[in-house]
Amino acid sequence: MLQNLKSTFNMNTQLSVSVVIPSAYKDVWREENLKGLITDIWNQTYLPLEIIIVRGARPRTRAHNQGVGKATGDIVIFFDDDVRLGNNGIIAEIVRLVEVQEDLGIIGVNITLAKQSNYFQRLCSKQLLKAKNMVSHAALAITKQLYEKVGGENKALRLNDDADLNYKVTRLGYRSMILPSAYFVYHPEPTNLFVMLKKAMLQGRDQAYDYKMAPEQIYHAPVKQAQHVERSSVARQVWRNIKIIMQSIVNFKFVLLCSRLATALGFLLGCITRPKLEGSAGVIEVVTPANK
Repeated sequence: MLQNLKSTFNMNTQLSVSVVIPSAYKDVWREENLKGLITDIWNQTYLPLEIIIVRGARPRTRAHNQGVGKATGDIVIFFDDDVRLGNNGIIAEIVRLVEVQEDLGIIGVNITLAKQSNYFQRLCSKQLLKAKNMVSHAALAITKQLYEKVGGENKALRLNDDADLNYKVTRLGYRSMILPSAYFVYHPEPTNLFVMLKKAMLQGRDQAYDYKMAPEQIYHAPVKQAQHVERSSVARQVWRNIKIIMQSIVNFKFVLLCSRLATALGFLLGCITRPKLEGSAGVIEVVTPANK
């Protein structure tokens, strides 16, 4: 039977919210975007108790766990430091849904192309494959109680953190959902071919490391939003990528082809190299309405 995680909340008062943002050091663009994201959050109609910025923690699963450990709100909302909020009612809608839907486990927000994107970024948005039916950490909400109930996130994972959290939550009988299209966040695509190839290679390497460190946590994303994330295998994932490469050639999708080839190269390099231990805990900065 599904346990009601809201039973410990006082429903006569509104649920409180903590926002957690993992952020990298020494990235000028991300630092500037983070300032804008923080402004977007304080412009929401429903204000969080705090914004918890975790700087320098690697992999990001470690940053997520560290941020939730510091959070004091009933609901934790994750945002990546490269997104911007497209609607000032996102947090209010998340709180409303948590209050009225007992079996709701995690809530995602629609991801759309960032404003003022160039031609290559628009091309990437059309050709590159996205897990549109799975909630992503780019903008994800979960009650702190449920996050702790599933044991948080595996700090060894580098790339499969989205699928892993989706799997652990839905396995307990909770639903995941993505907010209606009126609620969305802006997310940038790679600005040029070189940036895209570099990102794809790093993702392929991280995928290989995940398969080495946590082979039981390989998943494939759902085809439909109502479906659950399911366990997969290395062989199935390799065959899937071979088919995508072949289809990209047939359909003349140059960007997708280059991306998948770079991912494959990164995966091979990851398979023949030993994973390096990433840095441990990051530095936490807490911003509240009083000190913003």
